[in-house]
Amino acid sequence: MPAPLAVDLVAAADWSVSARKRWMAIALRGRDGRWRAGGARRVGRAETLVARLARRAGTERSALLGLDLPIGVPAAYAARLGLSGFLEWARGLGAPPYEAFFSPAATAGEVTLHRPFYPERARRKGEARQAALCAALGVPGFDALRRACDRARPGRRAAEALFWTVGGKQVGKAALAGWRDVVLPALRGGHATLWPFQGELATLLRPGAVVLVEIYPADAYRRLSAAPVSKRDPRSRREACATLGRWLADSGVSASRQLSSQLADGFGPRPDGEDPFDAVVALLGMLDVALGRSALFEPEEQEVRAVEGWILGLGPG
Repeated sequence: MPAPLAVDLVAAADWSVSARKRWMAIALRGRDGRWRAGGARRVGRAETLVARLARRAGTERSALLGLDLPIGVPAAYAARLGLSGFLEWARGLGAPPYEAFFSPAATAGEVTLHRPFYPERARRKGEARQAALCAALGVPGFDALRRACDRARPGRRAAEALFWTVGGKQVGKAALAGWRDVVLPALRGGHATLWPFQGELATLLRPGAVVLVEIYPADAYRRLSAAPVSKRDPRSRREACATLGRWLADSGVSASRQLSSQLADGFGPRPDGEDPFDAVVALLGMLDVALGRSALFEPEEQEVRAVEGWILGLGPG
């Protein structure tokens, strides 16, 4: 069985471009070594998230913050720019020649390597085409705009490409909001480190540190044996919550009163219960790795470690 991680606070944030759809769940390790998981609650101000978690962890404990958004860029895009590292490049976003980076292009003609997100919106189906995005960025096909961790694998469909910003699966606008408001300010201010770009997780998790990682709740469903689930269906969520309750009991993690209540009613009767549900699933998926129940895979390929990034809990391809 893999060794547990030396971490004392674990937080998972289900992210969205809309602040009202951002939910977070936190677990703390007590002085007796036992973990207690809290219920889902709204993230609050994105700009203060890292500072709030740092204060809660204190200077003698380490914190791990998972963000449900892509962190890193596809290797094919990096090659077009001649990039060797995501961190050095990302620190300059928002300044020339990337002053329009955080505004998705309205038309394919506005797409450039310095403004790669497209489209701003699509009023009707087929108005924006993925082929036009690929042509503007000079890549051979849409799959080239996926990172290695985004591509399909057995039991898991491919994630949406980072730069595509319309449709039910799109992640681009959430990534832009998360980079602008959380990831880049934390890195520029030296308030956090970023896995795997700045080293192996065991090395980054030291007293007083906050480490940011990318998470993907859909991967956690399988590891927690909660799949398949239709997360917008309250009945399906309640069935999955029973499985999550068994995971908590088996792992020795206690649940707060709020979390117990949320699990008992499947996060409510409305479809929008999917957002707090995803935050809790993501938290337990992170704890599954922190406790050593699932192996932590550390990617070895330089391209992945320096440019594309990786998802916590995802195994090798």
